[in-house]
Amino acid sequence: ISLLRSARADLAVIFGTNIIKESVFSIPILGSINLHQGLAPLYRGGPPVFWELFNGEDEVGLTVHFVAGKVDTGDIVLQSRVPLHYNPVFQLDFESFIDDFRSRLREHSARLVADAVGAIAANDFQRSPQDITQGKRYRLPTKREKDELRRRLKERLSRGGR
Repeated sequence: ISLLRSARADLAVIFGTNIIKESVFSIPILGSINLHQGLAPLYRGGPPVFWELFNGEDEVGLTVHFVAGKVDTGDIVLQSRVPLHYNPVFQLDFESFIDDFRSRLREHSARLVADAVGAIAANDFQRSPQDITQGKRYRLPTKREKDELRRRLKERLSRGGR
C-alpha cells in the first residue's frame, strides 16, 4: 500500500485478478477501473462465458467499470458486445471452447480498456451507475451445473444448433 501511495497514480487498471480491497483500489486519485468479461449488471462475477452459454445467450458483454466495494458493481465507463456462437468442433468440451473464445476476446478487451483510459484522461466520458437489481452475481459453477451445460449442448448439437 505504501508503494502504491508513493506512486501517486491517477488511475489503476485491473484485469483478471481476485477481489481487491477498497483500501487498495481507492488509492489512485481517479480510482481504479476493471475490465469485466461480462455484460454488467446482468452478468457480474464469473466465470465469463460459462453462464452466458448456460443461459443460451447469443452474445457476451465486455464492461469497463470503476471498481466498487461489491464485485462488478461500479459505475460503467464503456461496454461492448461480442457474438457468442458455440463451435460444434468442440463437441461437449465446453471448457476448451471457453478457453478458445476468451483468448479471442483479448484484443477486443485491450482496445476497450485503452479507449476507456483515453476517455477518462480526456475527461470525455460519463459514469453510468449500474442497477444491480437487474441480473445477478454469478459464482463458479458446481459439477451439477457443468453437467447440465453438457446436457444442453448435447441437445443443441443434436438439433444442428450452435
